[in-house]
Amino acid sequence: QSEILMLNTAGNKQVLAFLRISRLKHVLVILNFSDDDHDLQLDEAIISGMYKDVFTGIKKEAPSNKKLMMEPWSYLVLEKL
Repeated sequence: QSEILMLNTAGNKQVLAFLRISRLKHVLVILNFSDDDHDLQLDEAIISGMYKDVFTGIKKEAPSNKKLMMEPWSYLVLEKL
């Protein structure tokens, strides 16, 4: 079983962010559904920690407590390590 936790994007309706939580994995998904760049800051404590980009394999710190710039029509899919 798993659950999906919608994350606060500070009222930005162009960006969708959620965390899929299961016993085995936490996957953070951030999607920009617009033609514009968007600065995003996710202040959710639950997403803290280190993640791996599922497409590139690059390890990165969670985007909590820092600004994340999402390019037009971009996406991030990060698996918690």
